[in-house]
Amino acid sequence: MIETDDMKLAMKAGKLQTAGKYDEALKVYAQAIDLKGRFAPFVYHNRGMLYLHRAKASKNRQSRIADLQRAIADFNTSIHLGAASKDELNRGLEKVATRANLDEATKLLDQESHATR
Repeated sequence: MIETDDMKLAMKAGKLQTAGKYDEALKVYAQAIDLKGRFAPFVYHNRGMLYLHRAKASKNRQSRIADLQRAIADFNTSIHLGAASKDELNRGLEKVATRANLDEATKLLDQESHATR
């Protein structure tokens, strides 16, 4: 597999995320997304995972809701880009992890919405 620039940036962002440097990781994910490379569905998926994990760990309700909304948007974008891709690996995202993570984020956001009523 040939490493593309967006893939390299996504890996760098993943390392920052693992180190707990979420704001730095988000900036690097944004740089990778700006490249509009063939790895874009994975970049959106990975950034969505960062938002989902951050939402789960957050004690602040507004931050949690905002991160869940961002995660859902990124998962949807990942699925959309993957479905439009000619790359089998990108198309496989919808069938595997991204769909499950989208469902989890949507369920959590729904729970947050019902908690306010």
